[in-house]
Amino acid sequence: MPSKFRLNCEYYAAKVGLGLVNSLSPRMACAGARLVGNFAYCVCAKRRRTAIDNLLKTGVAKNRAEAKSIAKSSFQSIALTMVESILVPRMLADGKMDDSAFDISMPEETHKLFTQDIGIITVSGHLGNWELGAKVVSKYKPITAIARPMNNRRVQALMDAVQIRDGFETIDKHDSAPIKIVRALKKKRILALLTDQHAHGPGSCVVDFFGMPAVTYASPAILQHMTGAPIILCFVTRTGLFKFHFEFSKPLFFEIKKETMDGDIQRATQYIASELEARIRQNPRQYLWMHRRWKKLENKES
Repeated sequence: MPSKFRLNCEYYAAKVGLGLVNSLSPRMACAGARLVGNFAYCVCAKRRRTAIDNLLKTGVAKNRAEAKSIAKSSFQSIALTMVESILVPRMLADGKMDDSAFDISMPEETHKLFTQDIGIITVSGHLGNWELGAKVVSKYKPITAIARPMNNRRVQALMDAVQIRDGFETIDKHDSAPIKIVRALKKKRILALLTDQHAHGPGSCVVDFFGMPAVTYASPAILQHMTGAPIILCFVTRTGLFKFHFEFSKPLFFEIKKETMDGDIQRATQYIASELEARIRQNPRQYLWMHRRWKKLENKES
């Protein structure tokens, strides 16, 4: 449990940071975010080591120097994601930014699904600006996202207060009972899932991720089997200052039979993991490498 002193420091640091974001021009705010990312790279030694180690063992970085360079960019990307997620919805609402900032690649059948009165499962990972991706998707229809709240409740409340959340709601990851998740789909909402972090317990399986076994959330395949909702993969990458590329997959329907359920769910989860891996390899500097993705399998069999 973090100390009261640490929690207070985090809160006032976040408050000062938000004040700067609000007072600076968008361009300067992003420049400041990069500096914050550089600072975090320097002081967060444990996270830095994890990122460098992940980059080396996956082979994404050919040597330690390249791993350090990509890791620093990854820290910058996280800071940019926070700033963009605050500013972009506000700039769109104020007319200071329009949809020309978004290069959207979407199959026609996917676009049709977004206009239909059905529940949809979207799946992504911590690549580019995943936060912004969920908020832009909410323009098509209301969205429910499964999210882990911050450990510091005061910082979480501060961030919630500045977010524009029209048509957007979250369910606490630690309180995401299946009935709540299924209910969101029954209400014809989009259910947004991030499935690229280490999983544990029921509802997970082992897949190959960057050539190594990784315990992964199988929620998309399980929920599709339960509800029949289509799965759409969504990836959002940064292409410039307040410029983004959105890539949507065609609707995915996996065949999951009762007699081969475990294997079918694992194959569906592997497909999703492989698609995400391919996008990460295209934009490794925009991925969250500081997460301990490849933990011990905890009695799971690869």
